This record gives sequence, C-alpha cells and structure tokens, in this order.
Amino acid sequence: MSDTETTFFIGTRPFVLRQLQIDDLAAYLTFFNSLDAQSMHCRFGYMISALTADEAALRIPPDADSNPVIAIFDAHDSKIFAIGRLQTDKTKQTAEIAVVVTPTMRRQGLATRLLDALIAHAQQLGLSLITAYIVTQNAPVIDLLTRFGFITDEPITSSEEDGELKLSLNLNPAHQRE
Repeated sequence: MSDTETTFFIGTRPFVLRQLQIDDLAAYLTFFNSLDAQSMHCRFGYMISALTADEAALRIPPDADSNPVIAIFDAHDSKIFAIGRLQTDKTKQTAEIAVVVTPTMRRQGLATRLLDALIAHAQQLGLSLITAYIVTQNAPVIDLLTRFGFITDEPITSSEEDGELKLSLNLNPAHQRE
C-alpha cells in the first residue's frame, strides 16, 4: 500500500489517492483543523476538537503497512479532501476503520474510494474483521458502511442523543459489496 498511488477524476478534476506521509504534515494539519464542528463530532465524538503539529505527526504511523493512513489529494495543489485510517489491534487479526471527508466534497465518492482501498489492504494483511464506531446521528456513513456489508447487532436508528454504533465487516468470506 505504501508505494501505491492512484489518480482518478471526478468530472474533469483530477485527484490522487495515496498513503499519507510525514511530508504531508502541513496539508494534514490544514485539513484536520478546517473540519467544522459537526464533522469533528461525527468522526471523533467529543474526544478531540483541534490538532497540533506534534499530534498530527503522531497520527502518521511509522508502520504504514499494517496501519495505513490514506488520503485523497487534489492532484494540482496537494490539498487533502479526505482521509481514511486502518488501525490494527495487537494481534494483527482485526482492525478499526475510520474515514472523514471535508464537507464540501461529500457525496462524490471519496469515502467509497477510501473504503475500497482500506478494505483491500485489510484483506492483503489477512485480517478477519474490521470494525467502525459511528455516531448514531451520522446516517450517511452508517448507510455507506451498510452498503459495504458492515453489520451491527444493534438497531440502526438515528437519535437526538449522542450515541455510538459499532458496525463490523467480516473479511472471511471475502468482502463483497451489493
């Protein structure tokens, strides 16, 4: 995964999907700190509201093969529009997945591209299960993960209350999307 770079287009606009690297620190920091309060809450709950340069550097893992952070960049100016992460557990059998897309670029397929790449990487690693923890109010991401085959034992309902829903994708059998 670390050497893979994919160029794709939305309309005529080119984008690059590739591993986030330490050289991308400034772009990563700009992306992260430009997220609105609702995006921050849907992705991080109340755990984090801003990121310092030191904290951002720690989020770019040295072990990118087993814990990749993938970003989608504007092909012309290297601005980041979306980031996805796969964080393996200590046993290297399961992982947590997370994706965040800048609000102006949602509903254009960026999260789908990130999920495709992260799930393929998880399969290459031989992982058996991927989980995602989603704020119950984040219906678009819940719907997206459900289309990818993620399931939950909990009822999927949106709520005025802050809650978290755990969705899981069994990679044995192979990932198949409807």
